[in-house]
Amino acid sequence: MRIIDLNGEWRLYMSDAPLDVKTEAELSAIKPLTALIPETLEATLERIGVLPELFVGDNVLKAQAYERKHLWYARTFDYTPAEGVPTLRFDGVDTVAEVFLNGVKLGETDNAFIPHEFAAEGVREGKNELLVHILPSAVLEDAAPAAWEYGLPYYRDGAVTLRKPPFTHGWDIFPRLMCGAIFKGVSLVNKTPELIKSVYFYTKEVVWRKAVVRVEYETEEGGEVVVSGACGRSAFRASAPAGAGGVDIDVPDPMLWAPKGMGKPNLYDVKVELVRGGETVETKTLKAGIRTATLDRTSVTDAQGSGEFCFKINGNKMFCLGTNHVPAHAVLSRCSERLPVALDLLEDLNCNTVRVWGGGIYEDDAFYDFCDEHGIAVWQDFMMACAVYPETDEFKANLRREAEYQVRRLRNHPCLIVWAGDNEGDAIRREWYDGQLDPEDNALTRGVLPDVIARLDRSRVYIPSSPYFDRECVEKGTHLCPENHLWGPRDYYRSEFYKNAVANFVSEIGYYGSPSAESVRRFITPDAIDDRTGSQWITHSTDTWREPDPLCNQRLNAQANYIFGRTPETLEDFVFASQVSQAEAMKHFIEVFLAQKWRRTGILWWNLLDGWPQFDNAVVGYDLDRRLAYDFIKRLQQPLCLLIDDEMTLRVINNTENESYAEYRVSDVGSGRTLTEGRIAVAYNSSIPVCKLPAAEKGEVYLLEWDYRSSGLTSGRHGVNHYLHGDPPFDPEKYASLMRKAGLIPEK
Repeated sequence: MRIIDLNGEWRLYMSDAPLDVKTEAELSAIKPLTALIPETLEATLERIGVLPELFVGDNVLKAQAYERKHLWYARTFDYTPAEGVPTLRFDGVDTVAEVFLNGVKLGETDNAFIPHEFAAEGVREGKNELLVHILPSAVLEDAAPAAWEYGLPYYRDGAVTLRKPPFTHGWDIFPRLMCGAIFKGVSLVNKTPELIKSVYFYTKEVVWRKAVVRVEYETEEGGEVVVSGACGRSAFRASAPAGAGGVDIDVPDPMLWAPKGMGKPNLYDVKVELVRGGETVETKTLKAGIRTATLDRTSVTDAQGSGEFCFKINGNKMFCLGTNHVPAHAVLSRCSERLPVALDLLEDLNCNTVRVWGGGIYEDDAFYDFCDEHGIAVWQDFMMACAVYPETDEFKANLRREAEYQVRRLRNHPCLIVWAGDNEGDAIRREWYDGQLDPEDNALTRGVLPDVIARLDRSRVYIPSSPYFDRECVEKGTHLCPENHLWGPRDYYRSEFYKNAVANFVSEIGYYGSPSAESVRRFITPDAIDDRTGSQWITHSTDTWREPDPLCNQRLNAQANYIFGRTPETLEDFVFASQVSQAEAMKHFIEVFLAQKWRRTGILWWNLLDGWPQFDNAVVGYDLDRRLAYDFIKRLQQPLCLLIDDEMTLRVINNTENESYAEYRVSDVGSGRTLTEGRIAVAYNSSIPVCKLPAAEKGEVYLLEWDYRSSGLTSGRHGVNHYLHGDPPFDPEKYASLMRKAGLIPEK
């Protein structure tokens, strides 16, 4: 295929009302701006100085003045005829748009989650004019039926009627930046017929020292399809007639793909060839993993953990330890540029699982390639969150088209272990509106999406929602759901809400924390630094609608007061109190689940990286400043760790597939006295008690240190953790002194 890149400089025209135009000349009365595609309108206006720096002070609110504008993007390009069908491709348009080529309408876009292609009828040799009219989503949503009233306040009017990234409407972790955009690449492709149209590789079974994989394909008729693959010492080869079909292949002694701690993320180089008359006429290649992924799940659980929610990879139980992934930037067109940072953080924290949250976007291919290569299992939501979505025939058809595209795109990635129909859709139906709506009546997550999965992907689990409330769960009580999101009152992290939570698996849980003081001074203006009840602090908490939202003030108060029981006076004191509170909370949440492995089977904390500067739950700020929680989490998420549980029991947790050996020491930081020490062998993938430890006075800190070796590691490693005694309020000076003495927090 010959590809003409149409990114770069475009001319942008704005109007307050729709215009009956098909060519750029008809827009001559409007002064154009210069857009650099891919780029959102907000980014364009900021770059050329029409809007001030968006993320400083309350400036982000000014972007809302443009969200009802009609946008007209125009450019010319040269074309030389070539073999194939000239086709215009838009990789991402937000959201509803009309496309014109040389004054002729080619078609429309209506879904920001899929690419759109148009036969470039009328393209001519030499100069051509391309014009794209993006209709304002805010206006279209206002015109939608008022029935879509069920949802969190992030949605206004008919927001859920468009297939637009939910977070762009504004969220408690993102500002409202919902102007139109060509936010991904544009190209003109001379497409030639594909002889191999699709390939789907999956594992049917793994039994002892043999695997059975299946390769399904769609090719032109005639000849045969030859499938081969190799990974290290393992190789396979098979053939079958061309057309629409598939072939089962026995793979002896397979090199299995496995997530961190359960083996190696082995990937096969797979080649699919269409052969005619002994000659290869077309080839497709892919990286593929041999693995099975299943889920043991019950409808409910209880305080004794009698229920279950446990993933199994290759038949072995997996303890999921990781985080939630949200868009890496609040500006839609800039998400990809920050993705490598997020991926490096995932690896540095030794996460074995990451959940792609349903309020954001389906990530770039690079995200899933990285997770394949680094042994990070992916929980993938479909992009619906915190609302009741329309069930009209038109909406269902649009969602089905989106799901079919994304499932085909992602199904060959071994890292992807589960599809979830939405984020908190069941909870919205059952818990937010007095049980008015039955989750099982949802035609989207119980009808459209499972139908797509059943037809296109047989290698992984599908659950309708996160958390998923089936009939039994609704009847017995949704608080008994074995997989849940633990937000609740967002009070002290050892409160009854957290103590009484029975979930086996938690896919969202977090605690507020502040960015560094240096970062805060970059987005809060000097005149507002000391006004933590003021507009700028509320905006960055995140409330960008100027409507009363008690969550924002609660967020700031929680950060300031919970751990030390007093209101900090200076910015530095606020940041310290906030970060200590978050770090101790996140550490406690993870330790509860590690200590109770396998009563508990996974914790995906919220969240890793901020997409804009704010006071929230992320452990890495927008400026890439790592909060204290980052280091606390990193110490726990290494292959082997020690902790002290709520019963003052010293426990050692081995998160690897191999038996390990550890030499440990627990000491009182204040006195330096050794409380216990020894050497222990730890069974693979286990959590075992070592001994009981004496309680100390409130505010005292115990230091846990260990050196360990495992047959799966090339060298020994060192670990460190701590235990803080008692409940708040703690004395901030004593805490800082002890933690700095132990080397666990930085000096001032």
